[in-house]
Amino acid sequence: MKFELDNYYFVILFLLVGLSFVYAPAYSVQYVAFLLIALVVRFALKEHEYYYIPAMFLLGTVTLAYFIRPFAFSYDIGFYMYEDNFPLKDMNIIGEGLTKVVAGSVAMLSGFYLFSVTKSKKKYFIDNTHGEYFWNYRNLIFLLLLVLLVIKIYLHLVAGVGLKGMKNTSSLAFLLRFIPRDLPFIIIAVYFLKYRKLLNYSSRIILLFLAGGFIFSVLITGSKTFVLIFALSYLTYLLYSRVKISLLLFSILSVLGILLLPVSFIISMAVKSSFITSGAGFFDTINFIFFVADKVDSISLINSVTQRMNGLDGQIVYELISNLSAQGKFAKLQNAFAPSEVFLKIIESMVPFVNISDTPSLGVAVGYYVQEFDPTTSSYAGALGFFASIELMAYGVDILFFIYLFFFGALVSLYFTAINLIKDPDLKFVLYFSGCYFIMHSLLSGNLDILISVFLIKIVMILFYAFCILIMKSIVKPR
Repeated sequence: MKFELDNYYFVILFLLVGLSFVYAPAYSVQYVAFLLIALVVRFALKEHEYYYIPAMFLLGTVTLAYFIRPFAFSYDIGFYMYEDNFPLKDMNIIGEGLTKVVAGSVAMLSGFYLFSVTKSKKKYFIDNTHGEYFWNYRNLIFLLLLVLLVIKIYLHLVAGVGLKGMKNTSSLAFLLRFIPRDLPFIIIAVYFLKYRKLLNYSSRIILLFLAGGFIFSVLITGSKTFVLIFALSYLTYLLYSRVKISLLLFSILSVLGILLLPVSFIISMAVKSSFITSGAGFFDTINFIFFVADKVDSISLINSVTQRMNGLDGQIVYELISNLSAQGKFAKLQNAFAPSEVFLKIIESMVPFVNISDTPSLGVAVGYYVQEFDPTTSSYAGALGFFASIELMAYGVDILFFIYLFFFGALVSLYFTAINLIKDPDLKFVLYFSGCYFIMHSLLSGNLDILISVFLIKIVMILFYAFCILIMKSIVKPR
């Protein structure tokens, strides 16, 4: 039998609730409450599939970021990320953090619902028919992707721009803003998933080359996100096209994902080590990958993977540091997260060579004031997760916290309403995916200054590239 993907999510969520009674009984009430919220969302939005999918991304990402880590803590509380700097002595803080997450989810989803389907009595369905431009002008799109790939690899390998944990000292760093990391992947995914039966052999080879090239361009930066982006592209397309998959296929894909995640972490650690190892070359990096794979402890690796779903860790440390002296690091952290400073940092990120904020970016602020990295020797950035970041922006005032979340949900729904006006189904899907990717990235990270600026630039670039194809339409005959 085959089922839609949201059914598998609810099976997993029910399983997590059941496990919470065994391994995290102190927080089982919060798990049950979140399950009820998810069921209400399903009941309210299922018939409006266009809005239902973004809502599922909101729910699914909150599940990943906040409702997985309690099981790691039940195994060993030492897995808590900030144990060295801000030790967790009162376990009730975990329950308080999850309660705030559940309440915040209600506010966010309420804003999303009230500004989406309640504005019209009609049902919102998805149009996934074949588009004109993606197919007719595919060679132009392939050429554009190739040019972007060459520029991207040059910036990484030659200019040293965009490497994880390394400062961007090149004046060319701003060029990376014109090549959104996920954009090439979703375009390639559209061709593979939607048009693969219509593509000839040479087109498939070109797409495979481009896919491999962009995977390489992500790997050489020390990032692990190539697995996430591919998985998210496939997941979004399955949901968007209303494809049902069998339990066997879902199980196989899940196992592959579980296996690929730790592999991507090992590769990432090896590549990042090559940045700081003088004279390290390609084969040195390959050898170090096998060295790390041989030496890494499986339990530590699992902890490292779940730490990337660090929303709960960030929520816990927020509760701890908010009780510290207002004159200490918390005051500096809160100043960096002030809404006015966040707005200025968004402008900084979008406009090259502009510096108008007096505080570090949100990720760097977390690295300095929470993870306590030395600002003179490290450019490492951290993240507190979405809800802790919003609490900092709200200065710890509950009513502001819920208002900000309500309006975040409302703005997300308005974005999807706006792109629904686009007629071409493929371009609409690319923008649709971009919205879902923004949701997931924001809820996992919380560093909204860089995420909002990257998202806005990406939307502009997508429309710009689409305009370029329209211009070329009058010059090159479609095939």
